[in-house]
Formats: sequence, structure tokens, C-alpha cells
Amino acid sequence: MSASPAPAASPASDARAALAAGVFCYLIWGFVPLVFQQMGHQGADAWEIMGHRAVWGLVWAALLVVLSRQWPQVMAVLRQPKVLGWLALSAILIAGNWTTYIVAVNDGRTLDASLGYYLNPLLNMAAGAWLFREKIDWAGKIAMTLAAVGVLLQTIA
Repeated sequence: MSASPAPAASPASDARAALAAGVFCYLIWGFVPLVFQQMGHQGADAWEIMGHRAVWGLVWAALLVVLSRQWPQVMAVLRQPKVLGWLALSAILIAGNWTTYIVAVNDGRTLDASLGYYLNPLLNMAAGAWLFREKIDWAGKIAMTLAAVGVLLQTIA
């Protein structure tokens, strides 16, 4: 006798799970500056905090790969030098981004760092339109306008 396959999740339950995951991620991200500040008050410098972030991020990523049984896919990627080069470049860039954020938070400039994160999607959309000739639809233009107004208001406040 064979076991019957598990029923597929409904689109509504998938949407709820995605919403819950998104809210959870934003809650974590909202508390991260407090953790960085506390670590700084305890004597940890930005490089030590960055090291912890990198090491524990690697541990969690490895755990997710193990739990999802995706080692074959990871190994296939690791055998491609060109892909590894792009991954190394992206790792260097995100490490610079993280370190800048940690330094800003530990210097008491959390609002400035947050403004940079708010501005980043605007720059990404503009770069996509300019460099890759991507078309921005009306919803994207409205989103960019609202975000730009928000950045402007926060900058002059």
C-alpha cells in the first residue's frame, strides 16, 4: 500500500504564509539596529558585529540547504567558476553594504542608514530603466514618485 501524496496548499494559504513570512522578516529587520547598538555598547566594533553576521548567516544558510536537501544544487553551482566570480562580487558588495549599515547604527546615525535603504529601490529602478532599458509601468512610476517624495520629505525634515 502506498502513501497518498500530501494535498497541495491552496493559493490563499500560500499567500497567508508569504504575508506572515514578510511581516516576520520586517519585524526582525526593525529590531536589528537595536541589537547592533547593544553590541556596540558592550564593546563590539563594527568588524566584530559584521563577522558575527557573516558567520551566523552562513550557519543558517547551510542549515536551510540541509533541511531542504539542496546540496546537489549547491555543489553544481560551486563547480562553475564564472558563477563563483559573480557570487564573490555580490558577497563583497553586500558585505560593504552591511558594514556601512552597522557603522552608521553604531555611530547613532540609524535614521540616515534607514534613509539609504529607502532610497536604494529608487536607484535600482532608475538603473534598470537607464542601463537595461526596462520599461516602468504606471504603478512603478507611482511607487517611485511616492518613494521619492518620502525621501525628499525625510531629507528636508
